[in-house]
Amino acid sequence: MQAFLSPGIGLLGRFGFARKFQLLFLLFILPLAGSLWMIGQDYRSKLNLISEERAGVRQLLSLDALDNLLAAQRDRAARWRATETNRQPTPATLAAMAAFDEAQPAIAKAAVELGNTLAAEGARDETLARYQALQAALEGLDSKSLGSIGWWPDGYDRFTGALSALQALREQIAMDNRLTLAPWLETYLLTQISTQHVPDLIERVGRLASIGQASVVSGQFTLQSRLQLRDLRSRIGDAREQLVKTAGLLESRLPSDLQTWSGRYQESLKHLDAELKVLDDGVFGGSIKLKHEDFERGLDALLVDLASLRQQSLGSLDQRLDNYHGSAMRQVIGVATIFGACCWRRCICSPACKRPSGVAPAVLQCWPKRCAMATSACRCRYRVATSWQLSAPR
Repeated sequence: MQAFLSPGIGLLGRFGFARKFQLLFLLFILPLAGSLWMIGQDYRSKLNLISEERAGVRQLLSLDALDNLLAAQRDRAARWRATETNRQPTPATLAAMAAFDEAQPAIAKAAVELGNTLAAEGARDETLARYQALQAALEGLDSKSLGSIGWWPDGYDRFTGALSALQALREQIAMDNRLTLAPWLETYLLTQISTQHVPDLIERVGRLASIGQASVVSGQFTLQSRLQLRDLRSRIGDAREQLVKTAGLLESRLPSDLQTWSGRYQESLKHLDAELKVLDDGVFGGSIKLKHEDFERGLDALLVDLASLRQQSLGSLDQRLDNYHGSAMRQVIGVATIFGACCWRRCICSPACKRPSGVAPAVLQCWPKRCAMATSACRCRYRVATSWQLSAPR
């Protein structure tokens, strides 16, 4: 052990008393600074992740506005075509066409605002490519273009293609902003609910409303429409089960500041079950008993309720991310404060860092040498009175 330590002892013997403390200070501060740098990099990555996720939430909120308008426009188009008699417009047809044309500028404005939001948030090239595909799908959805289509299913396919492009953009935004890789369970579940489960449920209910419009207005099924509506009803039940499964896990881990979301979810689930029961009794029984006004009113209210749940989920996600951002900032400030306090205490306690103004540098340099050359009976000490003096050896 002596042979192992002797090189270090010899090296330290070459330094004076003050230099030794400076060296110890460096040996103390360098590992601490390295640790602080690594901790800072970790917190920086976490803060960047949260900032990206919140940017994604803002993009998704802007996308939701366009989604709501486009889904409602598909229902208006279905009502317009369902009320025609032998390709001749009825008063109900003219009212539906007027409502359709009135909503068209709002869709164009929402699409432009979505593009501005993507540009402002620095969306990636893949997201911008999906947005351009959505813009292309929105062309040909005006009343003039749809009026030239002889068969309504072709017009329905145009709306379905636009909504599919919109859902693809939603998923791309979630991936590019790393929302699907959220490190916290509740934010991951809220992302799944707001980008997958609720939009899927809304789309299936919207398809049921559009496809079932003609059958409910006429009061009878064709073989094809009956099979389509039965299939859509089954798919709505599957989407409901997926939502219940994910929301049940979220509610078991839900923090106290997200209880508002739980109440919104329970209300939407009750509304969905009640409306599905009305459809099962009035449409999927032996014959169609439900009036088309009640059919439209009930599904419109359900779609608005589900859209509100989707928006509430995104708002709760942003709220939770803001909470994690604030927590990370407080931790960074706490670590930096502790580090600064340790450095300051080490500095003010080191003799190398504090020399009284009344002591001459020559005396401080001379004193350790005199002690080193003195006999064992020699004692050197500082004595503070009006000034610092070096006592003579006895």
